[in-house]
Amino acid sequence: MNRYLQFAKKGFQKLCNPYFRAKTHYIKYYEKLPLKEDVILLESQHGENASGNIFYLAKELCRPEYDRFTVYFVMRNKKAEATEKMFRQKGMEKIQVVSLASKEYFRLLATAKYLVNDTTFSPSFIKKISFIITPYLFPRLTVRY
Repeated sequence: MNRYLQFAKKGFQKLCNPYFRAKTHYIKYYEKLPLKEDVILLESQHGENASGNIFYLAKELCRPEYDRFTVYFVMRNKKAEATEKMFRQKGMEKIQVVSLASKEYFRLLATAKYLVNDTTFSPSFIKKISFIITPYLFPRLTVRY
């Protein structure tokens, strides 16, 4: 009987975990929602940092020639508000900050056509054929034989 109680307790703990619940929504979003052609999702160091190449890419995407795109920048919960404030101070009002592992993050991960990252996405991430994933936007490399 004790073994069944432990099994039920583990299952209950998983259901109470907000990351686990959001991850289950990701599967639903992946299967049912269409790809959004004009959405770009930027993530740097698993939401730990808003600096480096990803930051400058976000800054570039604020230029008028990219007005047709909606740009999201992923940050951890505790850093999201400060990052959003920093973007506003630098005149980057176009960038919308999303909390890592939130329902909105998983919805964007499933539907954004352009995914840019300098590390890896969530372990639950499943690539769709139509996704364009890049670790920055490197100039095209020519391979010579």
